[in-house]
Amino acid sequence: MVAALLLAGLALAGASRAALRPSRIAAHRARARLLAVDSGERACTAVPIDFLQLAAEYNERHASDVVSIALQRSAIDFTQQELTAVKIASLDETGLLLEEVVCDLASDTCIALTVPVAFARRCESEEALRAELAEMALLRDDAPQPAALVSQTSCAGLLETVNRQFGHSLELFVLRQGGVVLSEEDVLERCRAVDLDGTGFTLETIVCHDDGESCDVSERRVLFNRSCSSVEEIEDALCRLLLVSD
Repeated sequence: MVAALLLAGLALAGASRAALRPSRIAAHRARARLLAVDSGERACTAVPIDFLQLAAEYNERHASDVVSIALQRSAIDFTQQELTAVKIASLDETGLLLEEVVCDLASDTCIALTVPVAFARRCESEEALRAELAEMALLRDDAPQPAALVSQTSCAGLLETVNRQFGHSLELFVLRQGGVVLSEEDVLERCRAVDLDGTGFTLETIVCHDDGESCDVSERRVLFNRSCSSVEEIEDALCRLLLVSD
């Protein structure tokens, strides 16, 4: 009788375990799915953009880009007024806010302005934001530009002098504000100014890599704060740009 009861109890316990097993398996599978979804969401989450740090970097290392953006995006006639100072005050996914100091050449008075600049598209990553800023800094064919008022003959002689006597200053300008980033193995093989006129000049750089065989050639336009109508004004503008980099 006792043996029969024991056998019946064991059979009931086995049946209970068998009934519980599928629910436990289902629970483990559901938990595994939740963990997988959670991991996937974490993997797809974009790295937050440090807007303050990025704005500070552009103000310090890419000042020529900031000037180029200001000259093209501000509704100001820079043939009559001078952009004496500009910086990125704030930055987000949709655009930036520029703080400018503009001086009137005739009255010798200056005013401070804030100029909002909207991006063409929303930038959800730092890479996209940098690409947008680089595109905005490029000179557009339809952009209003200060007139080149100095003859090319006069500029040619000045250009030769700049490259011969201020080569080191040009290299510092490229490394600090010209957007060129070198690794420990890279070498700035050459840096020179070309296409100088009353509005600015073009920087031509050659960076060679550690393999000794491959080099990258790049050009970027650097604008003066205002157009120059004489060689003396160009000299002053070059000094303001290059001596600050020393």
